[in-house]
Amino acid sequence: MFGADGWFHLCFSARGRKGFRLARHIPDPWNVAKVWGSKYHLDLIKNIDPKECMRCAFTRYNEVIENCIMEDKMFKNFL
Repeated sequence: MFGADGWFHLCFSARGRKGFRLARHIPDPWNVAKVWGSKYHLDLIKNIDPKECMRCAFTRYNEVIENCIMEDKMFKNFL
């Protein structure tokens, strides 16, 4: 999630929390692409403990991300 604070947050529900920041997207949004899939990125994912989450992200959010970004299915029926 691209935040107004200039950070790309790993988790929508935990945005703003230091341990869930992937990269600064301001002033250069390509900073996110530079770290995506890196050891740092994978370590952030591994350190997520769903028991400590405010709400679990294993809901339809993951399907939306997958359909929009991974498979580009949403462009036809957007809004």
